[in-house]
Amino acid sequence: MGGFRLQLAISTRSFGPRPDPAEVIDGLLRLEAPAVAVHAGLPRPVLAGLLDLLHRERSRLPVLALTNYAPAPQAAPLASVVDALRLCSPDREERQLAIAATLDTFAAAADAGAPVVIVSLGEATHPDWPRMARLLARGEPLPERLLTERSAITERVLDNVRFCLDPLLARATSLGLTMAIPNRARFHQVPSTLELSALRAEFRGAPLRPWLDAGAGHTAWTAGSFDPGAWLDQHAADAVGVALADASGPRRGLPPGLGELGYRSLARRFTEARREGDDAAMLAIINTSDGFTDAELRAGIDHIRSVFPTAA
Repeated sequence: MGGFRLQLAISTRSFGPRPDPAEVIDGLLRLEAPAVAVHAGLPRPVLAGLLDLLHRERSRLPVLALTNYAPAPQAAPLASVVDALRLCSPDREERQLAIAATLDTFAAAADAGAPVVIVSLGEATHPDWPRMARLLARGEPLPERLLTERSAITERVLDNVRFCLDPLLARATSLGLTMAIPNRARFHQVPSTLELSALRAEFRGAPLRPWLDAGAGHTAWTAGSFDPGAWLDQHAADAVGVALADASGPRRGLPPGLGELGYRSLARRFTEARREGDDAAMLAIINTSDGFTDAELRAGIDHIRSVFPTAA
C-alpha cells in the first residue's frame, strides 16, 4: 500500500461568494492556511485583484486549485455559476462558450501556479428542482421515473462532453494542468459515477482525474441518486483530490465535524485504494460556506488533521 498523504487547502469561498480580496488574505493568514483554492464565480476584476495579492503572499499561501468558472462568465447567476455554461449542453454554441470560459480558467490557474482546475460538466436536464427539494425535505424519495429518464440519456450526454474535452485536455496538457471532474449533488447533473468511468476510459492518459465532493455526495446519497461506495470503488485510487465541507441532510458547506459525514471511513477507503508505491499527495479543499467563525473553521481544520494524520 502506498503512503497516503493529504495536502490541505482552504477555499476562498469560506469568506463569501464575492469577498473583498484583502479580507480573504487576512482571513487565510489568521487561519494559518497551508494553501489556497480559489472558488468559482468571482468577477474578472475581483479575481485579478485576489490573484495579485496571493502572488505577493505565494511563499505563505500557495494556490493549489481553481474551480471553473474563474472568472465568472458574463451574466452568470451567482448561485449556479459552475453550471452557467454547460459543457454537456446539447447546444453547440453553448458548448463553445463553455470551452472558451474554461480556457480562461486554465489561463488563470497557470498564471497562479495552481496545478489543478476543478471542472463541473453541467446539468443534463432541467427538472423542477425546487419541487424535488421539497419532496426530499419531507423525506419522500425522488420519483423513479426521473432517475430512469436521466439514465437513458447517458450516451447523448457523453457525446456532448466529448466535444468539449478534446480541446480542453489538449490545452491542459500544454499548460501542465490536471482537469479534475467532481461528482455532483443533484441527479440531473453530470457526470454520474458510470459516466465518469466512461470518460476516464476514453481519455486514458490525458490529465483527467476524478474529484470527490464529499458534501455533494452526501446530498445525492440522501436523495437516492448516488452510491458513495460505488464511486470510491471505481475512482478512489485515481482521485486527485477531495472537497471536505461537511453536510447534514440537504445542508452542505459546514466545517468538517459539524455534520454527518464519516470522515474516518472515508480516510480508510482512500488509504486502502492507494497503489503500491504511490506517494503523491492528494489535494483536500475545505470549502465551507461563509458565515462561520475563525474558531469553527480552525476546529474543522483540526478535525481533518485528526482523521487524516498525514494531512499537511
